[in-house]
Amino acid sequence: MNFTYLPKKLVHPKFMLSALACLSSFVALPMAKADHIIYQPGPDDGIDTFIDSRSWNSGNNYGASADLGAGHADTSNSIFDYSLLRFNLTSLPLADMVTSVHLKVYWTQSSGTGMNYFINHITSNWEENTVTWNSAPSWDPTPSASSYIEHPLGWSGWESWDITNLYKDWKRGSYANNGLIITCGTNNGEGSSFFSSEYAIASQRPMLEIDSGLWIVTQPQSQVGYWGKAVTLSVTASNGTPPYTYQWLKDGVEIDGATSSQLELTSLQAENAGSYTVTVMDVDNTPLLSDAAHLTVNPAGVSIATYAGLTIDGVIKQTYGIQASTDLSNPNGWVGVDNVKLAQSTQIWYDSQSTTQNSKRFYRVVAGPITIP
Repeated sequence: MNFTYLPKKLVHPKFMLSALACLSSFVALPMAKADHIIYQPGPDDGIDTFIDSRSWNSGNNYGASADLGAGHADTSNSIFDYSLLRFNLTSLPLADMVTSVHLKVYWTQSSGTGMNYFINHITSNWEENTVTWNSAPSWDPTPSASSYIEHPLGWSGWESWDITNLYKDWKRGSYANNGLIITCGTNNGEGSSFFSSEYAIASQRPMLEIDSGLWIVTQPQSQVGYWGKAVTLSVTASNGTPPYTYQWLKDGVEIDGATSSQLELTSLQAENAGSYTVTVMDVDNTPLLSDAAHLTVNPAGVSIATYAGLTIDGVIKQTYGIQASTDLSNPNGWVGVDNVKLAQSTQIWYDSQSTTQNSKRFYRVVAGPITIP
């Protein structure tokens, strides 16, 4: 993508324009800081057209226009020009990462009196080279943003609308991204025009201006740990203003000294089980709390083999108790059968009791030593 201007035939009424701008991909201008993004399409990847309600123009397609606009095409309130824009959001920040999104257009012409302008999201598809007033897409009648704009004749400069919520709805898939339409109120023929992505001066083409604040890219993950062993919880932050600071919490209480992006818990005990979160903060002191990661601490990892026994995954020199039951519906039916002190981290235990005495038998591992009847 680039800002090279590719001339197209200009076919629109001279005074007041309205347009459909389908921005299917973007050019990123240099960023002022890590979390400030500007996207503007060029002639190669911007799609521009306008629709005019006047009977002699309502069937015309203006896909080659270098201008956009919104308002009334004459001195009445019964003739309209509308402008629509659609951006390809695929490579842009996720909904929860952004703090604000503004649609900005470069105003070039005004009738000199003020009027309300509305931003509504489009609910059906449209094509640059075929759409006309007669075949215009449908849109939600409830505005996503609005502003009253009034400038003197000859004024030029940027106008913007806050479309943060609209952007987030698109990114979350609340509805399909068919773009947005700029409509207008009534004020005796008021109208304005602005440049499209076809315009020769790249810096005056329509843009999305996005601010994305501090965000947690990778959340801490829930885990299962075992007595005497270790687990590591981690978090990854992005955007905002680095460097970041961290404070880990267990069950909502700060953990002394736990101030890095990783939290290593060694020699696990039962009391280590709980809910872990981390507060991340950037230089601007913007605090962000992570999702909760739940840590479960078990005595040992157990797998059952085809023999009458267990494979115990635990801690060397730790003593584990083996219990057995013939009826899982009876919570009091567990009986101690052996104590095992591990000589290695993974050890096989074999049931030396005669299995001919039981048609079936269930086993579990608990903290040892236990009582053997």
